[in-house]
Amino acid sequence: MSTISASARKLAAALDKCRSKVSGLSDSALNAAAAASIALGQNDGTGYPADYVRKRVGLLLTELENLERVAGELDDAPKSGIGLLVRAVRGRAFANPKTARTVVETHLSAYCASRGSGTDWRRPASSDAIRRAG
Repeated sequence: MSTISASARKLAAALDKCRSKVSGLSDSALNAAAAASIALGQNDGTGYPADYVRKRVGLLLTELENLERVAGELDDAPKSGIGLLVRAVRGRAFANPKTARTVVETHLSAYCASRGSGTDWRRPASSDAIRRAG
């Protein structure tokens, strides 16, 4: 199995798990994750350009960052080590947006590196600033 194929499978599995476990994702983020997962399954992960996959996954990662921020403001995570261990054993750790983002981002970086593509998924800052006349 090639490096590209292995990293594509891992990223697709992480995307599918994210879609099923993380609550609060918008339809556009879910659709982007599904489109990326389908693209990763084509021709051992090389059926679509890496940029296509990176942009789709980037939409999901942006939304996970927002959910992570909101979850941090609510701060309802277990504080004890035992609470964290129980959550991990029950398989609910991936439901945490921070965990999901970290896992998906790690697998996206590995996939992009194996394809020889850039790994930065964040969109450049908008240049839509209003210019002052005069």
